[in-house]
Amino acid sequence: MREQVLAAMRARLQRVEDTGDVSAVLEPEALRQTRELAHLLQEAPQDLDVRLVLGWCHWYGVLALPERDRHVAAQAAVETLTPCFLADVTPLPEELVPILAQAAAPTATRQLKQALGSTDPSLITNTVTVWQRIVQATPEDHPNRAVYLSNLGTALQTRFERTGALEDLDQAITALRGAVQVIPEDHPDRAASLSNLGNTLRVRFERTGALEDLDQAITALRGAVQVIPEDHPDRAVSLSNLGNTLRVRFERTGALEDLDQAITAGKQAVQATPEDHPDRAVSLSNLGNTLRVRFERTGALEDLDQAITAGKQAVQATPEDHPDRAVSLSNLGNTLGTRFQRTGSLEDLDQAITALRGAVQVTPEDHPNHATYLSHLGAALQIRFERTGVLEDLDQAITAGKQAVQATPEDHPDRAVSLSNLGAALRTRFERTGALEDLDQAITAGKQAVQATPEDHPDRATYLSHLSAALGIRFERVGTREDLDHAITVGKQAIQATPEDHPNRAMYLSHLGRTLQTRFEREGAQADRDAAVSAFTHAWKVTSAPPSWRIRIGRAAARLMGSSDPATAATLLHDAVELLPQVAPHQLRHGDQQYALSRFAGLADEAAAMALTDPHASPRERAERALGMLEAGRGVLLSQALETRGDLSDLYQQHPELAAQFVELRDLLDQPGHAPTEPRWPEAGITDWEAPTGPNADGTQSDARTPRGFGDRHRLAREFTETMERIRSLEGFATFGLVPAVEELTDQAHHGPLVVFTTSRERCDALLLTTAGITHLELPGLTEQIVADRTASFLQARSTALRAEDPSERVAAEQTLVQTLEWLWDAVTGPVLHALGYHDEPAEGSAWPRVWWVPGGVLGLLPLHAAGYHSDPAGSGRRTVIDRVISSYTPTVQALAYARRHTTDTTPASDDSALVVAMPTTPDLDGQAALPYAADEAAAARRHLPSATVLCTPDPDAADGDPTVVPTKARVLQRLPECAIAHFACHGTTDPDAPSHSRLLLSDHAQDPLTVASLGPVRLDEARLAYLSACNTAAIHDTDLLDEAIHVASAFQLAGFPHVVGTLWEINDRIAVTVADSFYTHLRGPNGNLDPDRAAYALHSAVRAVRDGADLPQGYDRTKVPSLWAAYLHTGA
Repeated sequence: MREQVLAAMRARLQRVEDTGDVSAVLEPEALRQTRELAHLLQEAPQDLDVRLVLGWCHWYGVLALPERDRHVAAQAAVETLTPCFLADVTPLPEELVPILAQAAAPTATRQLKQALGSTDPSLITNTVTVWQRIVQATPEDHPNRAVYLSNLGTALQTRFERTGALEDLDQAITALRGAVQVIPEDHPDRAASLSNLGNTLRVRFERTGALEDLDQAITALRGAVQVIPEDHPDRAVSLSNLGNTLRVRFERTGALEDLDQAITAGKQAVQATPEDHPDRAVSLSNLGNTLRVRFERTGALEDLDQAITAGKQAVQATPEDHPDRAVSLSNLGNTLGTRFQRTGSLEDLDQAITALRGAVQVTPEDHPNHATYLSHLGAALQIRFERTGVLEDLDQAITAGKQAVQATPEDHPDRAVSLSNLGAALRTRFERTGALEDLDQAITAGKQAVQATPEDHPDRATYLSHLSAALGIRFERVGTREDLDHAITVGKQAIQATPEDHPNRAMYLSHLGRTLQTRFEREGAQADRDAAVSAFTHAWKVTSAPPSWRIRIGRAAARLMGSSDPATAATLLHDAVELLPQVAPHQLRHGDQQYALSRFAGLADEAAAMALTDPHASPRERAERALGMLEAGRGVLLSQALETRGDLSDLYQQHPELAAQFVELRDLLDQPGHAPTEPRWPEAGITDWEAPTGPNADGTQSDARTPRGFGDRHRLAREFTETMERIRSLEGFATFGLVPAVEELTDQAHHGPLVVFTTSRERCDALLLTTAGITHLELPGLTEQIVADRTASFLQARSTALRAEDPSERVAAEQTLVQTLEWLWDAVTGPVLHALGYHDEPAEGSAWPRVWWVPGGVLGLLPLHAAGYHSDPAGSGRRTVIDRVISSYTPTVQALAYARRHTTDTTPASDDSALVVAMPTTPDLDGQAALPYAADEAAAARRHLPSATVLCTPDPDAADGDPTVVPTKARVLQRLPECAIAHFACHGTTDPDAPSHSRLLLSDHAQDPLTVASLGPVRLDEARLAYLSACNTAAIHDTDLLDEAIHVASAFQLAGFPHVVGTLWEINDRIAVTVADSFYTHLRGPNGNLDPDRAAYALHSAVRAVRDGADLPQGYDRTKVPSLWAAYLHTGA
C-alpha cells in the first residue's frame, strides 16, 4: 500500500511541478492520499520518504489555499519537513528552507550537546553538517544567526579535537567571529559567543603556536566575563575558560601576572558552580592544572596540594565514558607526578601512572591528544624507574615516548616536549645499560626539541638543560671535547632564559656547574673551576628549589671549594644538613622517607669534618659546630619522632586542647599505613577523607574533617606543622620539639663521657663530650676507606664464623674478627680511652666508669664495646674496652636525653609487670627454625621474674596447648604498655631494603609482623627495660641508612624503653641462656631488688663473664671466638 500511495502522490506532485497548477493537491483523491500518507507517517515517524512527499503536499496546499487559510497547512509542512532538513533529504521547498532551519535548531542544539559528550565520530560529523546547513539557510539579518554561527563553531572545534583537522579549526574560528560580529552588544548570548571564540582561538594556538591567536582569545574571554551578569549560570564557564587561557599564555610567555589572574578566575569559576553541575568537573580540572603550573613556577607546596584536591574531585565528577575524562585524568596524573618529584611520595607516583594510563586507554589512537597523553605517561614511567630501578618501566617509557613523537605532526607545538621527554628516557636507559645508541638518539631528540621551540618560549630552557646534560654524559663516555664545550654553551643558554627566582634555575645552574667542573678536572683551567663554584653558589641561593636539589648543590659546591675556602664550605654543608628533615617530611610513608635520606648518606659526617677543618674558628667552636651538624644530620627520622615525644605535662596543664590536638595528629602520622593498590578519588564535593582544613583549591574555607585514622597524610602533615607553629608561638614554648642546643647536649655527659665519631673522606675524628665541655680528637690511624675495608672484612668473617661447615674456616674467620677488634683498639677506642683518662681496669670495689658510644656511619657496624687485645693477660693494663669501662650506645645525643627522661622512676621494678616472650619454634621458616634453648632462656628469665606473663609457642609434639599464650603481635602490643620489663627470646630479621620492616618473628610474623614501623605508634609509660635476645636487633644492613639507626632496638627505645639490650648479629642459642641468666642476676642491686637502671652494668658483667669462660671448665675461655659474645650491646640511658 505504501509504495502505491507514494507513487501516486509523486506523480501528482510531478504534474504540479510541470503545469504549475497547485490546485491538484486539493482534489478529493489527492486529499485521500494525503490522509493515507499521514497515517503511514504516524505509524513510522522515521520514514523520511513519506515525510518528504507529504511535506511537499502540505506546501503546495499552502500555495493553493487562500491566504487566510494557509497558516495550518504551512505549520504542517514545516513540522513534516524539519526532520528531512535535519537528515539532508532533498529537495525541499526553497521558500521554506530558512523556516525549516529555524525549526531544526532546537533538535540540532540537543544533538550538539550529545556530540560534546560523545566519542562517536559519525555523530560529531553529522552535527557539523546540520549546523552548516542551518547557517547556510539563515539570512544574514536573522536575529538567530549569531547563535547558529556560534553552535557551528563549537561543532567544528569539537570535530577538530577528535580528528586534528586544522581546516575544521579555521572554519570554527571564522564562524565564531561571524557570530560575534552580528550579535548586538547588549544581547544576552553575546557572552557565550565571545567565550566560544576565545576557547577556539586558544585551541588553535595550542596547535599552531600563533601568539596572536592567544592574545585575541584572552581579549574575547575577558569580554565574555565583563558582559555576563554576576549571577548568571554561564558565568562560571566563562571564568574557567579565561583562567585556562591565561594559564596557557603564561606557559608561553612566563608572565606571572597571567598566572595569578588565571588562578583567581579559576577559583571564582569553581565557587560559582554548584557541586552537582556537570561543568564543575572541567572547572576543577582547569583550576588544578593552573595551581600545579604556579607551583612549578614558585615552589609553593600549598598550590600543589590544592591542585591535587581539585584534580581528584574533577576525575570523580567526570563519568567514565565522558570525553573530558581523559584530560581530567591526565591533568591529575601530571600533578601527582609533580608532587612526587617535590616530596618523594611513591604512592603519588603510582597513582599518577594509574591516572595517566587511564587517560591513554580512554583516548582513541587517532585522537589528537593521544600523543600528548602518551608523552606524559612515558615521562612518569621514566621517573618511576629512577626511583625503583624496574627496567620494565624504562622500556615502556621509551616505547610510549617514541609513539608520542611519531603521532605528533612536525609543526605541532607539543612535539618539542615529546621529543625532550623521549630524550630524557633514552639518556636514562643509557646510564642503566651503557648502550651508546640510546645516548646518541637522546641527543638527537634533545636537539630537535630545542630547534622546535621558539627562542622566547619558557620551556626552551628545560630542553636546553636536558640537552646539556646528555652532551656532558656523552663526553664522559666518549671523550669528544666538542660535546663538552657544546654542553657548557647550551647550559649557559638555559640559565639566560630562566628568571632569577624560578625553581628550575637551581637545576640548570647545577648542571652547568658539574659540566664546568668536569672540564676543570680534565684541563685544570682555574677559570672553569671559578665558574663552576659560581654556578653552584648561585644555584644554592635559589631557595624556591626543592630541598633535595639544594642539598646536592650545596654538597657539590662544598666539595669543590673545600680545600681553598673551608669556612664557606662548612657553612654550605651546615645549611645543607639543616635541610635534611625537609626531604623526609611527616607526610611521607616510612619507605619513602628512608629512600629520600639514603641519597644523602654521610652528609652529616662530611659537614662535621669540614667544620673541624675551619681555620677561622677556635677548637671548641669547631667541635661544637661539628656536634651540631652530626645531631642535625644523623637520625633524622629518629629526631622527628623525638621532637614529638617530649614532656607534654606543661602543655597539657596550660593548653589542654592544643596538647590533645598535637597528640592526636602525632599518633595518626605515626601509623605506618600502606599505599592503596588502587587510587581512590574523592567525590566532587570535598569528601571527609580528602578534605583539607584551611583553604580549598577554590579559595574557600573547608570545615570538613577526615575521620581520624584514615586521612590524607599530606593534609595531616600540614595540620601537624600548623599545630607545632601555634605551640611555639605560645609564651614559654618557643623551643618546643626542637633539637636541643649544644649546651643541653653537653649536659648529657654528667653520667659519663659521650664519644661521637665522624668518618669522612677528608678526616676522621672523635668528639669527646665530658663535664668539661666538648673537645675533638683526631684519629690519624682511621680513614674512611680503611673503615670500609675493615668493616667488609669483619662482616664476611663473621658470616663465615657463624655458617661455615668446615671448622678450619670458622677458626680462620674468628681470627679475622680478633684482628679487627685489635685494630679497633689501636685506631679508634684505645686513643679515645687514653684521652679520657681510662688507662686501666677499675680497682676492685670501685664503681666502673661508663662511656656512651655514638659511632655513626659504617663504624656503627663494628662492636666498639668489644674492641681490644683480649689475649692480654687479665688484670692491670689489659688493652680492651670491656676491661676498662662499661659501654652503652646511642644513635644521637638527643636520643640519649630522651631515654633518660624515662628513667625518673627509681622504684624497684616489679616482676609482675614483666613480659617474657619465647619462640622455640617459628612457623613459616624452614624446619620451623628451631631455637631449642629459647624455652630454657624463658625459664631462666622466669626464675628471676617469677610473676611475669609468659607467651610461648607450644611444643609442636604436644597433643594440645593453650592458644591464649601463643606469642602474636596483637598480644604483645596489648601487654607492652603494662610492662616494666620485656624479654624476647626469638628470631629477629633485618630488612636491608626497608629497615623499618625489620622485625621480631612471632607466631603470626608472616601475616602481621611486629616490625620497627608497627612500634612507632606505641606509647609505653611503664617501660623500663627491653631485653631483645634475638638476631640482629641492633643491626643495620643498608649502608646508606646507617646514620638513621632504624632497627628493632631503637624502635623499642623510641616506644619508651630507656634501656634496651640488643644484638649486632646472630647469637648462639645456648650461650643466650647463660647471658640472660647472668644478666638478671646482676640486675639486682645490693638490696636484692630488680633495678633496670643497672642494665648496662648487668650486660657488661654477663658478657665479660661469658668471654672469660666463667661457665666453662677451668682454663677455658672464649677470647678467641668473639662471634659468640661480642654481639650483645646496651643502648639507652
